[in-house]
Amino acid sequence: MLKKFIKMICYRLDNEKSLWLAEFVDFRVGDEFNYLQAKTLVKLAVSCLEEDRKKRPTMESIVEGLLSVDLARNINILKAAQQTKDALGIFLLSPLFAIDEE
Repeated sequence: MLKKFIKMICYRLDNEKSLWLAEFVDFRVGDEFNYLQAKTLVKLAVSCLEEDRKKRPTMESIVEGLLSVDLARNINILKAAQQTKDALGIFLLSPLFAIDEE
């Protein structure tokens, strides 16, 4: 039964859009949910369930995978902050805020 479930998950990860992943994520995550992160974590979890021990990831590669997911999240947060800052700067420099010196 577990083998069948793992095969189905692997198939869905490789061949479908990742929208179904949201069903497995705690709703309290809200807007912070990232499909790429979720997909990466599910792939990591599935790789840990490999029957052949030699095919399972090492603890080092698991830690690297988790760190890369966290790094990607932090990069996305920084990009969003920069976009907000840029948008605010454009807004403040718009003609609405121009000082009339007459």
